[in-house]
Amino acid sequence: MKKIKVLLLEDNSIDTLKIEIMLSNTESSKYEIILHETFKTLETLLLYLQNHIKEIDIIISDIFINDKAKGLQLLKEISNSDIPVILITSSHDAAIYNEAKSIRTVQYLIKPFHKLTLQSSIILVFEENEKRKIHFEDDEKFLFLNLKLNHSERTNINDIIFIEAEGNYCYIHTKEKKYVLKKSLAKLINEDLDKIFVRTHHKFAVNRNYIKFLSSRSILLTNNVDLPIGISFKQSIKEYASKHSIPQ
Repeated sequence: MKKIKVLLLEDNSIDTLKIEIMLSNTESSKYEIILHETFKTLETLLLYLQNHIKEIDIIISDIFINDKAKGLQLLKEISNSDIPVILITSSHDAAIYNEAKSIRTVQYLIKPFHKLTLQSSIILVFEENEKRKIHFEDDEKFLFLNLKLNHSERTNINDIIFIEAEGNYCYIHTKEKKYVLKKSLAKLINEDLDKIFVRTHHKFAVNRNYIKFLSSRSILLTNNVDLPIGISFKQSIKEYASKHSIPQ
């Protein structure tokens, strides 16, 4: 059974409890909907997403938090993410609905709603998003990377020139930007990248398409960055260069 992990942004304790009850037993033989975390402020939700964005499938958010349109702000804050959002509200104001739709595509539910309405909306947006991701991955592979606090971007892995490790973090360099990802280099290579990346040092991995020249001690990239080759990697790099016709 496929698990759908959901985050909830809701400042009304009674409505939070109602939604928890609605999602406590999924009326589906195919999916299990899990209310992963609940938040009362947008700021705490965004802080959580900074390190857990890839673990979450859907966000449910009330439009008005403490009488401010934080749900609309959420849409803007995660505009570069592919996480689906379901907005919930007691308001019947068409202007709010139209503003939400102008920011990004969202599912929109007016309170009060039935358990089956909420669950079917979650499953619908989840399945639509899964189909869209498959479409992207058929042709190209992407990572969602943080450029700054609470802001991630879809980045094609073919645009990554090299990766620099620092502890459990990786700094990912493209032609124009430098991103940070909380993941070790070994784990990133094994789980997210493909065979165009080669480990050259305990601190570096490079995209072979950006290698300009290989010497016995370093690799010169097309952006004129010169990276060292680790002693334990020299033989494997030499074999890799010969196999892929990299200039030496």
